[in-house]
Amino acid sequence: MSIVSEGVQATSAGLGPEERIRAALFSGDDEQIVEACRGNERHLHAFSDEERKRIALAFERVQVLTELRAAFARQSPDEIVRIYSKHIDILEGCRNFSREERQRVIQAKRALLLRDLELAMRVGDIFWIERAGRSAAEGGCQLSQEQYLAIERARQTITALRQLQQAIQVDDDVAIVQAYNAELLDNCRQISAQEMKRVRQAQDRLRRWQLLQMALAREDDRRIASLYDPVLFDEQFKPMSAEQRARCELAIQRVRAYERLQQAFQTGDPQHIVDAYDPELLDASSLLTAQQRRRIEEARYQVLMLKAWKSGDLERIMDAYRALRQAHVSLPAGVDREALIEAEQLWGLLEQFRTALRYPIARDEEIVRLGERLLDRSPDLVTPEERERITDAKKRLGARSRLLWATASGDDTRITLVRRHLSSLVASRSGQG
Repeated sequence: MSIVSEGVQATSAGLGPEERIRAALFSGDDEQIVEACRGNERHLHAFSDEERKRIALAFERVQVLTELRAAFARQSPDEIVRIYSKHIDILEGCRNFSREERQRVIQAKRALLLRDLELAMRVGDIFWIERAGRSAAEGGCQLSQEQYLAIERARQTITALRQLQQAIQVDDDVAIVQAYNAELLDNCRQISAQEMKRVRQAQDRLRRWQLLQMALAREDDRRIASLYDPVLFDEQFKPMSAEQRARCELAIQRVRAYERLQQAFQTGDPQHIVDAYDPELLDASSLLTAQQRRRIEEARYQVLMLKAWKSGDLERIMDAYRALRQAHVSLPAGVDREALIEAEQLWGLLEQFRTALRYPIARDEEIVRLGERLLDRSPDLVTPEERERITDAKKRLGARSRLLWATASGDDTRITLVRRHLSSLVASRSGQG
């Protein structure tokens, strides 16, 4: 209570109710006004509307002060600030609301601001921390070093986050990776899952792109195929040219073709190997070793051998077999080695026979000997013309034999007849030749 109020109260002690009320109104002391009016409500009709409004305001202020002081006693910052904030207009001009009490309200506000900041720090919400820190600073709070550092880090993180979001908006991998501050943003809860996914995609894509460029420079199909991801390196990825993308697709096709070939190698079947080999994809590829390329060549010779063997065509079989031996390739499974040796011998016999047929001087004994062996072993190999040549050779041999007998007998007539017959046979052979 002020000195003026005390003086007024002392002066009005001997006054009547109405005079005491007027004296209290004059003092402007809300508590005195309330005290003077209590029990004297019947005298209030003598006062003007404005004076009655002032009296009502005094009652309201005293009630609020009572609630506020009870909150002070309970040391409840929430309650203090709530009551004050609700009735700030009423209390602002109240003389009974002391400077000390006003200071206690300020302290309660600061306590709430600091509590809000601490809660924001525990939650880790950078926007809340920045907002609570700014409010605490504006409210005159004394911040600890920990609080100050937390606010400063929150501000830096917000700046980094906004820069990252701008880079994501532009959809530029390089800008995204450069904007991403791992120290500030790795544990930032305000980055959305979608934003984080975009960051990881940009990081992974650029990291892979660097490795992929090296693999492309080395023409390393296996490495290219392992690094290239059509989804990751889609048309939106500007650093990759159409030619590089096509080269990557080729590498994938080559690796798949190579894997199919590997499976064929494991079977050991030459036909599977030949069928699995894709020359368009693998001829120029570095995936195959020299040994594997040699195995493919061997498989080709073996397939030719197998096809020839199945055909039953002796000439074809021997051509394939000669090629196989010249290439130093082993016989494939499915070819009977003993039967092949027999076929080789038969082919040799056939060649000897036909060589004898081509000889300019008749080699009738050899023709008959070889021809009869062929007719005995494989008559299908001897053509009708060759059969006729064998018959002619036999006739000439017979005529020569008869000439010898005639000469030995000394019968000139017989000798002449035999010679004529032999000459006609020789002439006939010459005409055929």
